[in-house]
Amino acid sequence: MELKKVIKESRRIGFIILFLSVFMGFKPAIAQENIKEVELNVEDTTVFSMEEVELKPEFFGGDEALRKFLYENLIFPEIFRTAAIEGYIIIGFIVEVDGSLTNIEILKSPAKVLSDEAIRVVKLIPKWEPGKLNGKAVRVQFEFPVEFRLN
Repeated sequence: MELKKVIKESRRIGFIILFLSVFMGFKPAIAQENIKEVELNVEDTTVFSMEEVELKPEFFGGDEALRKFLYENLIFPEIFRTAAIEGYIIIGFIVEVDGSLTNIEILKSPAKVLSDEAIRVVKLIPKWEPGKLNGKAVRVQFEFPVEFRLN
């Protein structure tokens, strides 16, 4: 039970770091000594947090390419466009060892219609470069905000 609390807190901290890096251009420097040495004799079902891996999973082309992909594929729901309502959701998924995205879930959303659209687009995202630990590809929990703006 204690491990679940640690993982949940790690995800929260990981989201804050990710949010800053994606939307504010902040690239945190993580000291090498903070990266845990983890035996890779773990089951293939182990999911690591962003803080636990040496190399974070990455959309091919980086953050800018991911923003472009989302911008080109998100369809702002008409009911929100007409009412001039904007908002953002937090979406999470696992980047698998082969780079595919699984376990897509909405962590925060102001409306189901926005959640449905974000899930639709994330399912379109091509495979990523997987996260790595000790040079081996591992499953990594990834979370990020998707913003719906009128402009």
